[in-house]
Amino acid sequence: MTNWDDYRYFSSLVRAASVRGAAEVLGVNPSTVTRRLDGLEARLGLKLFVRSHSGLLMTRDGERLMARLEPVTTQLGELEEQIVARGEDVGGLIRITMPDVFAITLMAEFADFASGHPKIRLEFLPAYRNLDLVRGEADMAIRVTDQPPDALIGRSLGGYRLAVYASRQYLSAHDPLSAPEGCVWIESGLESVRAPEFKGRFFPNVPPGVRCNNVLLQHAAVRAHMGLTLLPCAVADPDEILCRVGGFEPMHAQEIWLLFRPELRGVARIQSVSSHILEVFERLQPRLLGN
Repeated sequence: MTNWDDYRYFSSLVRAASVRGAAEVLGVNPSTVTRRLDGLEARLGLKLFVRSHSGLLMTRDGERLMARLEPVTTQLGELEEQIVARGEDVGGLIRITMPDVFAITLMAEFADFASGHPKIRLEFLPAYRNLDLVRGEADMAIRVTDQPPDALIGRSLGGYRLAVYASRQYLSAHDPLSAPEGCVWIESGLESVRAPEFKGRFFPNVPPGVRCNNVLLQHAAVRAHMGLTLLPCAVADPDEILCRVGGFEPMHAQEIWLLFRPELRGVARIQSVSSHILEVFERLQPRLLGN
């Protein structure tokens, strides 16, 4: 059976002239692009590209294939634009799963979308476990990961950064830099996953205290003057009760991805929400990076 999605990957490779460039356009890992190209070449029994220092170069067979695909690609693009235009007033339910900590940063942005699209109903599902989009447990996901699943499509929303924070009241009575033994570190799963060496490098002598397995609980603990901890800059910087500890540069964490099932590509309400989320994250990048 023909997998038409392979031809979409091939067209993206032609336009980008590199695996990484095509991956960014398609919103997938470069390894996924390579695997799809290998599968298409094996199925056709043709070599479509050769690698060079300047990128990918099409072979004669690749040029012939692209010449046949060009009119089809143009027609499909025009058809999609017509469908999207007719679907501007479309409604329906969209279930979005995401870490509940994003509610602090994103809920006002979703409120703007909801007021402008009254026929679209949003349902937010906290990501206490990774809901299976392939099985239909949710329609879209905002996930923090360096390896998005190959079965899903989407776009990178950029990265975010972390810094160490404590309440101003806590720091008025404690000095984590000159008297670390008298302070308390609020533990979490955050640094064990994303910054395993951070505490050991900068705060090795701060003893551990309360442990929180949820960033919102961790944020509440540091606001309650229980110690210092590592938090996303986007969560902690706007909080006037908190301030950064030390002069350390915020540390990069994982990528944030917007993901959905391939069969939802082109669905008007999905495209509408996706476009809004992409625009929001582009605008919020300075805040996410702690700039």
